Amino acid sequence: MTGVQTCALPIWLLAAAGALPSGTTDSVRLTILGVLLRAVGLPAQFAQAQFCLWLRDEGYYDRVEAAVEKSGKNFFSELNNLYVSKPIVQALLACDSKLGRDEQDVRKTIREQFTQPTDIDTAQFLSTFKRALNIVSRDGRMPLTALVLDEVQQYIGTSQERSSQVSEVAEAVSKQLDSNVIIICAGQSALTGVPQLQRLMDRFTIRVSLSDADVETVTRKVLLDKKP
Repeated sequence: MTGVQTCALPIWLLAAAGALPSGTTDSVRLTILGVLLRAVGLPAQFAQAQFCLWLRDEGYYDRVEAAVEKSGKNFFSELNNLYVSKPIVQALLACDSKLGRDEQDVRKTIREQFTQPTDIDTAQFLSTFKRALNIVSRDGRMPLTALVLDEVQQYIGTSQERSSQVSEVAEAVSKQLDSNVIIICAGQSALTGVPQLQRLMDRFTIRVSLSDADVETVTRKVLLDKKP
């Protein structure tokens, strides 16, 4: 008797979506990485995210978060003031007195170890991407992830460099993450209609174009028919 064997292993799914800001000069890799970081519950800023990942690696994250909340402060609000946050420093010293002789010493260490870069290379992007996905992994398996980037057309604009970097990120994710991540880019025009977007065509082979009739169908026949 022959038949098709099915895999009994569970599949974990993750969706991360965000609009890319137009008119910004921020790093492409940092901007795209920030979309994923928010989706897994980390700060979008690279320095704060790296700090949280380090806390998890050391086994301090839950203790530090609880201590900051117990002090009456919001943990994620304090992360925005990472270099001067008194509750975070005090919580770290309570976890490990060897991190510094006093609060000033710990602040100096945090400032030196977790600085906010103006850009990161592809290797740093992939390393942080994987560490972030490991937060929501189960049984040692990363989730199958859909990373949706909206307003890509406006974000790239007329920049050849930015177009190349978006393509480079897509290629790196495709090759280095074992096909666990798919990147979906959305824009207001077809790829073939904008010269800078044509550079992406080798990396985004599945193209879906929506006509005015498609939009009409979605708005009138789907959204407006929904119950309140």
